[in-house]
Amino acid sequence: MKNAVRVTLRFLPLIFGAAGLVVFVAFAIVTHAGQVRLAALAGIVISSVLILSNVWPRTSARTRLRYFVALLLVYTAGVLVMGLRQRDHWHDRRSGPAALLVLENPSWYDGAINVIGFIPLGFLLGVVSEERRWFAGRLHRVLWPFLSCAALSLAIEVTQYFLRGRSSSLIDVGTNAAGALAGVVYAVIFVRLWRAGDQSDAL
Repeated sequence: MKNAVRVTLRFLPLIFGAAGLVVFVAFAIVTHAGQVRLAALAGIVISSVLILSNVWPRTSARTRLRYFVALLLVYTAGVLVMGLRQRDHWHDRRSGPAALLVLENPSWYDGAINVIGFIPLGFLLGVVSEERRWFAGRLHRVLWPFLSCAALSLAIEVTQYFLRGRSSSLIDVGTNAAGALAGVVYAVIFVRLWRAGDQSDAL
């Protein structure tokens, strides 16, 4: 019975990941709104991570690192494209419109997208940092990937001030940072669990 449960738990991420990958790829193809596409990209990355987690114990550290670096680069590019694309309407500064890093309350949908959209980014950067062992100490392993994601979000929001149809919001930086923090913390837990699995398999 224990073996059956173990096998089921082992292959569930692969099943969910493969199904999610198909769904989110199709979703990305048929949708047009930028934020929806970011949600689809997040789903694709999360599904890919689920698939990779299933083969983690059977791949070398170098191969795993290459997988996650590739996902990190793709996802970062997606975030930049979605964050820096111009829109049809334009804030005319002469009539008093656009402001730099305003403190306006976003809709619940925008807030959720901002949080969810940066969870994979924080997770992927956290995993790569853990695998490369860039930082010593638990606090630094969480702090530096988190600050990197927050800095990227801040840079995007400042740049949006100069883009047609975009608004620059400090609230967006905060919600992005919250999502990134959740992703980084989970990355530390994720890597630790799989390293423990590697050791148990070796025994």
